[in-house]
Amino acid sequence: MSRLALLGGKPLCALPPPKVRFPSFSKKAVSAVVERIESRKQVELGGHPLLESRIREYHGGGHALALSSGTATLQIAMAALGVGPGDEVITSPYSWGATTACILQLGAIPVFTDVERETGLMNPEDIQRLITRRTKAVMVVHIYGQAANMTRISAVARKHNLLVIEDGSQSHGALWKGRKVGRFGDSAGFSCMGGKLLAGTEGGYALFKRRRDYFAALTLSQHPKRSSEPGLPPDYKGYWDSLFYSYRICLLSADLLAEQVLKLDREIETRRQNVAILRKMLSGSQYFSFPRYGKGCEPSYHMVTANFDWEKAGVRTDTFRNAVTAEGFQVFGYVPSPIPTWKRMNWQGYDGPPAPWLRWLKQAKANYRDLRFPQCEWKIAHEVEFGFNYLTVEPRRMQAFADCVLKVEEELNALRDWERKQRQLAG
Repeated sequence: MSRLALLGGKPLCALPPPKVRFPSFSKKAVSAVVERIESRKQVELGGHPLLESRIREYHGGGHALALSSGTATLQIAMAALGVGPGDEVITSPYSWGATTACILQLGAIPVFTDVERETGLMNPEDIQRLITRRTKAVMVVHIYGQAANMTRISAVARKHNLLVIEDGSQSHGALWKGRKVGRFGDSAGFSCMGGKLLAGTEGGYALFKRRRDYFAALTLSQHPKRSSEPGLPPDYKGYWDSLFYSYRICLLSADLLAEQVLKLDREIETRRQNVAILRKMLSGSQYFSFPRYGKGCEPSYHMVTANFDWEKAGVRTDTFRNAVTAEGFQVFGYVPSPIPTWKRMNWQGYDGPPAPWLRWLKQAKANYRDLRFPQCEWKIAHEVEFGFNYLTVEPRRMQAFADCVLKVEEELNALRDWERKQRQLAG
């Protein structure tokens, strides 16, 4: 092996960009956007029926509502079910902040489980001990396109009469026991920003099990023009006015998404094939490992998560990630620390910019300072993530990525020496 690029050597991987760049928009999708602009139809107050019908078809039913962002979908997915001030919502500490932010925006109180260490998915066994008389719902996070164990989570929720909301922002098309995520809970939210599996520009969609909840979501987020949709519950009439969150989706993005959803499963299958190739090529790695998935979980791979055994390797995970990235395979750590440890989650002694939810956390006497999440902390200390937006099967690229990892492993002695010198220089 040659000298590591991080230490001044030549990068190993110098492949050209993929032939098909992500996101890939069909000519029909682009034409739909151009036609809307040229016809001056950028504003329509009745939603986007084509996109919503295709989402329903993709998920095999439910009631779909296109919205302005992934965070908006999660907020409305809860608000329409009646989650509000003082309610406790059990969720994961290992996620993007939007999962918790949407709970805080409603004045509800996040309560955090620990996670499964290899995957970072919510641990169903940890939900039970957190349930109190104030618990209203469970917000499940299908992170990285991995499907959480919805069989066990749903069973706990049913036993205690809890609502279930799925955060599918990174998991369009992920399967649990053959069913797409998003249809297990009472509602779900999905992001469709330009880097997600279903990529437009910005936007998202919510799914609802019950028609009544769908119409509640309309009253909370859409123009009153949508009150003319068939099926409006009689007792909702007269309660629809201009008091709503203006979370309408941008129609240009909706036009793109309506075409994107038609090819989503084909693109996900390509991701799965590439991951299978890469897993096989790295099966002999001593320190780098992929999660083991139980029967029923078929990820869709918005990102891929793996783990680095830094204790055995004798090199910090961030040093390993930097070395692999320098070789040309960009990897990173996605979750910096458990969400409950973040400054704007702790009202005690807080003196930063205004965060309205701190008042509600204080009133609820929420105290996250002394909580520990050992499996979440393990995952953060070992995590190695990378994007996986490859729309064609590329064995050569997978081999190049595997070679980057294996080269760093071969040169761990040099990397240990470099890391030791860095610590000495730092004082």
